[in-house]
Amino acid sequence: MGIILVLAGIALPAGSIDAAEKFKPNRFKFVKELSLQSDGITGKSFGSTVIDAELYKSAGENDLRLSYDGKILPYARRVKKTGDDKKVEKDIPIANLVTSVDGENTSIFIFENKDRIRLSGIKLNFKEKDYTREILVYTKTGRFQSNNLAKSTTLTRKAGKPEVHEIDFEHTSGDLQIQIRNEDDSALNLTQLTAVSEKELLLFRLPEKLGEAEQKIQVFYGGEYAQKPHYDISDSLTENANFAEFTMGAEKPNPQYKLTVFDPPYSIWMFRTVFWILLVIIAWRMFAVYRKEKTSVTG
Repeated sequence: MGIILVLAGIALPAGSIDAAEKFKPNRFKFVKELSLQSDGITGKSFGSTVIDAELYKSAGENDLRLSYDGKILPYARRVKKTGDDKKVEKDIPIANLVTSVDGENTSIFIFENKDRIRLSGIKLNFKEKDYTREILVYTKTGRFQSNNLAKSTTLTRKAGKPEVHEIDFEHTSGDLQIQIRNEDDSALNLTQLTAVSEKELLLFRLPEKLGEAEQKIQVFYGGEYAQKPHYDISDSLTENANFAEFTMGAEKPNPQYKLTVFDPPYSIWMFRTVFWILLVIIAWRMFAVYRKEKTSVTG
């Protein structure tokens, strides 16, 4: 059986390297194969691979899984500190943004980060060639959390220069709200929004029997309804940890991908349907009792 590296989340019992929840590969749309580099795994306890651009485009913060022989293995994500290519970019369609202009002539653009992409900056481009505007970038970590100011800056463009505005802030995997204060000027027309992420390493514990036979490592991702992982191996990683390096292959459709009625979103709608049916039955029975009591009193 090969190693399986998947994008999604599971709970890890204390003191165990195995995750408690059974891995369900049918919930993920895409798969990649990992290849061990030539230096091998002798004397090494951990493996590492760079989370590449295709994963950032199709996968989010939540849908990442690593397993061996059908069992989930824990992992940790670490920002890549060295190398020239340290960032990954993903274009966000303007049509996917929630846009508005408030009563104070402030343009508001909301990116509902449903895939929980880990953002460390954005790039903006506008149709207009000359302008000066104050811009505020807010992040929202949870549905019921308030907006937090991540960045406040002034954008200036003259004769079409600069072509793109780059704004950096502390990384977040929550929703993003961009406010542009137009004051007495016309609202700017946003033509391009690019999400910027710092390139990360995926660090995982090597199974004991990995070197005994030819192995295949697979990365599964594209699980829209995957839950955020609750396990982490950060405490067991030290500065002197020795890593076996793996590289990722090309993206392929997952042949096992097939959602059943017990998988989200079907399971969610099934639960809601059963809930409302039970609610209607209870309400009808209560009404029947009430009508019977009322009839007996008036009779």
